[in-house]
Amino acid sequence: MPIIIDLYSQRQSWVHQVDPRVKLLFVACSLLLLLVVKNVFIMMTALVLVHLLHWSAHIPRERFVFVWKTLLPVSVVMFSLWVVFYPTGDPIVQLWVLKITALGVAQGLVLELLNLTMSFVVFDWLNTTDQPSLVRSLLKLKLPLEW
Repeated sequence: MPIIIDLYSQRQSWVHQVDPRVKLLFVACSLLLLLVVKNVFIMMTALVLVHLLHWSAHIPRERFVFVWKTLLPVSVVMFSLWVVFYPTGDPIVQLWVLKITALGVAQGLVLELLNLTMSFVVFDWLNTTDQPSLVRSLLKLKLPLEW
């Protein structure tokens, strides 16, 4: 039995009125830029901008909180594992075999921010695009219906 999940939230906002193909292009460009740029401050700025986009789309607060509650444990685990298993540089703290370095913390923070920002970009796209118009826009791009 297939599970159908519809994240669409019907609202009257400028984001909802944008063509789904333009939103798809925005998502693709955003994800590509986020993967290329590995700077903590740029990632934080991108996360704030995505939150402002979410706010301007009038998406219900409950959905936003749901995504944060879902992603936060994953992000904390990813950050912790990166800091513990990829220590690079001089240790700030060293307990037995565990080394915590400044570069490891920065890289873990970038990874966490990358995960959060990419998730929110896709989440905002799915929350502002209804499934029928999403499918129609993909068909206009000559993608097979089965996809």
